[in-house]
Amino acid sequence: MPKNVVERKLAYNYGILGMNDNMFQVLGHLLENPDVSELDITNALFLVLTEKQLTLAQKWVKIGMDKFPSSPDVLSLRAWYMRLAGNPDTALIILDDILQKNPNHLIALVQAGIIHAEK
Repeated sequence: MPKNVVERKLAYNYGILGMNDNMFQVLGHLLENPDVSELDITNALFLVLTEKQLTLAQKWVKIGMDKFPSSPDVLSLRAWYMRLAGNPDTALIILDDILQKNPNHLIALVQAGIIHAEK
């Protein structure tokens, strides 16, 4: 959709300019589109999680889980959110399931490693 392309480019430009609040606002609009892609969701989740924007992450994790419930990328980002939100045990359950199916899944490996190191 042309609107999605414009929103992606606008969010990218805001990110380059360091205008994160504006970038997150545009990404929020993008994620509300019915034809949002899995890549849009995972990119947006990665950005809010690296900035520790947990309120947005919680909302966007729900969107990702509703649209792509079996995606290992969305699930691993959900586990990342859960770790940041103080639920590392639940996050480990999710990550272990992902790693049983794909022992090389990078986000899952990193998050599981962080959780184990924090314990």
